[in-house]
Amino acid sequence: MGEGRTSGRAEIAAHALAYADTLYNLARYLTGGAADAEDLVQETYARAFGAADQYTPGTNLKAWLFRILRKAFLTQYRRQRGSPVVGTIDTVDPRM
Repeated sequence: MGEGRTSGRAEIAAHALAYADTLYNLARYLTGGAADAEDLVQETYARAFGAADQYTPGTNLKAWLFRILRKAFLTQYRRQRGSPVVGTIDTVDPRM
């Protein structure tokens, strides 16, 4: 492990949780549901920690986290959009 990766992870671990509420608020807006928003925020932190070597310490951590959240949401949205199962049984019209 390189020095940059270690210092990036340390900064992310030390400061990223301060943005949990604002990330959740955006995730809730994007997903429309509490459970989906929590999953999206968890995915954001997992991706951020996994990509810590790509973060430049001293730059805008909040913006970096929001970009990760946005990309994670778009990936999830595109995957669901292509899925033939979009709704639940409750959304099926019984007349069909």
